[in-house]
Amino acid sequence: MKRRQPSLVSHLLGLLLLLAASWEILAWLSSNPLPDGYQNEYLHVGNAFDLWTALRQHDIWHLKHYVTNSYWPPLFYAATWPLQAVAGMRHSSLVLGNLLWLALALGSIYHLAGRSFAGNLAMLLFVLCPGVFGSMVRFEPNIAQMATLALSLLALERSRGFTNPRYSALVGAFAGLGLMTDRLGTLPFLLVPLSIVVPTSLRAWRRDQRPGLPGQDPTPIGAVTCREPGSTCPPWRGLLLAALCIGVIALPWYSVWLSRQLSEVTRQLATGEIDSTGTLTWKGSLFSPKSWLYYPLTLLDSQAGPILGSAMLLSLLMLRRRSLLATVLGGWFLFGLIQKKQVFYTLPLLVPLSVSTALAVQRMAALRHQLSLLLLAAGLYGYSGRMWGRDGPVLDWASQPNPLPASWVSPRHVLARPPSGLWIPLEDWVQTMKLPQQGESGHMVIFSEDPVLFEGFLVLLFREALPSTQVHALGQDPVGTYEWFRASSHFLVIAEAGAQPWPAPSRIDGSLIQYHYRLDSLPPVSQVIRMDRQAWRIVGSWPLETGSMAYLWSR
Repeated sequence: MKRRQPSLVSHLLGLLLLLAASWEILAWLSSNPLPDGYQNEYLHVGNAFDLWTALRQHDIWHLKHYVTNSYWPPLFYAATWPLQAVAGMRHSSLVLGNLLWLALALGSIYHLAGRSFAGNLAMLLFVLCPGVFGSMVRFEPNIAQMATLALSLLALERSRGFTNPRYSALVGAFAGLGLMTDRLGTLPFLLVPLSIVVPTSLRAWRRDQRPGLPGQDPTPIGAVTCREPGSTCPPWRGLLLAALCIGVIALPWYSVWLSRQLSEVTRQLATGEIDSTGTLTWKGSLFSPKSWLYYPLTLLDSQAGPILGSAMLLSLLMLRRRSLLATVLGGWFLFGLIQKKQVFYTLPLLVPLSVSTALAVQRMAALRHQLSLLLLAAGLYGYSGRMWGRDGPVLDWASQPNPLPASWVSPRHVLARPPSGLWIPLEDWVQTMKLPQQGESGHMVIFSEDPVLFEGFLVLLFREALPSTQVHALGQDPVGTYEWFRASSHFLVIAEAGAQPWPAPSRIDGSLIQYHYRLDSLPPVSQVIRMDRQAWRIVGSWPLETGSMAYLWSR
């Protein structure tokens, strides 16, 4: 069957959505200065800065070190290099990299939906999910994972049960790219569809190889027709080709990663959430109905919202595409087995769910325009409330970050929220500092007792503003602070209201304990700071909106 080409309207709609996403990113970041994603955004930003700095300086040793020793695979970071080359090493450059993945996701979703009406509606529903528009303003691999799953599903459907060698290779290539954008990637979502497609295709191939009666045409089984154009190889060969592509792309990095992280991963699979100290903070149970309902409920709560989420659940009852249905139900089942629950794990399922909803609306020919307008209005209403805090006069619960009761969904996370609007006097700090001469490097240390102005956030702000300065966070890097404090030229202290501008050893030790350090395993960093006090003078102080005080010391 000849595929329908995208219309001019579809191209314009896709471009409009990308432009709207660009505006959203820039507008939101301008009022939210900290890279404070609810998961690991500040860590991802730091990793991306490390890789880009090593690449720009042609430091092959550090580049290899950062790639092989990172907790996350490198493709998500490397994809931002063209933007950083043009716009510089900035947090906003990294977040704008989400546009590349969004474009790939939208194009794949349109083609998965198959026709202009369903394709256009699927794209609109997708971007109106809080899990999508909330992820667009954070530098986390959520959008990349959605894009690689969409590409993998599209290639899987067009591989005709792995009998088309080109699309079979693309299934493996896209799945491999998914593995290289985040740990475990989108491969878990493909396991159940593959367990259905591959046996079905093998049976169809064996049947089609048997000699039949003269003029007898092969009967397709499901979506697999092994004698259609492009079906030029046996399914087992296409499957091996896909596996080979995955191995070539992902195996070198994962062979190193698994040797270091396998024990941590397996510990959390059967127990629950374990923090950085090894403490079990949330315990799940395989036999709890709440555990199995967690991901469908997160769809209604924070991933898609109660209205769009309900439409998505109902659309599954009408879905005839076995690969999409197996992806959704299989993903919920496999992640239901894992006792560590994270709302981020199943975000890629918004791809097949958006397609499923659009196909269901299209099937209701007499009401499809009314239903489309209703769903789009609900999505826009939720977007205005969740992303910008603009609640309307009715259905306020539909625009809340987490509309379901907390007892239903635990643990829970906010996927979309308004920008903080927090003012940080970064420009004043930078102008007050004696900047190093061009090409000269310097060191500064940051100590913060403010939970909002977390040291990890402040380090990134100064790395972006002062690329030639080595920035050390006392709580995150006490050893580096100990080694470089007396060589540092500036010391920024964010003190609690009423606290002394220069931190006493008891305050420093208390902060290190809060960071889960054992003081007897660290060098005496607090004593070095105490003994060096006379070499420093205050060059500026600023009251902050959080109630704390900022003191900038200079040697």
